[in-house]
Amino acid sequence: STDDDSNEGTQINRSKNSVSYEHRISVSKIGKLLAGWKLPSFLDRNFSLQPSSIGSNNNNVQIIASSSFSSDQQQKQLLPQSAPVILLAHGYLGSRFDLSHIGEALASQGFLVLSPEYPESLAASYDATSSATAIATGIPIDRTTITNTLLRHLANNDYWNVLRPTSYGILGHSLGCGTVDR
Repeated sequence: STDDDSNEGTQINRSKNSVSYEHRISVSKIGKLLAGWKLPSFLDRNFSLQPSSIGSNNNNVQIIASSSFSSDQQQKQLLPQSAPVILLAHGYLGSRFDLSHIGEALASQGFLVLSPEYPESLAASYDATSSATAIATGIPIDRTTITNTLLRHLANNDYWNVLRPTSYGILGHSLGCGTVDR
């Protein structure tokens, strides 16, 4: 089956024996962010990323792809009742899949690993300045907003109403280190 996440532009393909992360790199977004160029979207490319050997061969690793918290009963059943939580913060122009090998290794050790897509990601399919929140507040969505909102919802158990984090950690790469520092 395929779990389609239309808000992220990303999918996770699942078959009986394999899992792959369907990932899109936006070359047009690179041009816009780095040089202010308006490039055609046909330059963008799709990739199928394979999980590390830890994630693909370990029955203890459950991969859930979602751009938002869900009350979906099937996703609730995949989550532990309590676990230490690690948030992975990707670097500038990176994506939520950049640190997936680390996330899979941590998940195999019993951690719940979250990897949000930050707005400057080449894979992000949303515009940080045109979201409903950004329009209502006049403040674009940024790393701090995403990270703080995610942690607040986890602490308050707002969405899944099943997970009780036992501790929190955050790991970042490149610009993600600045996210950790905040």
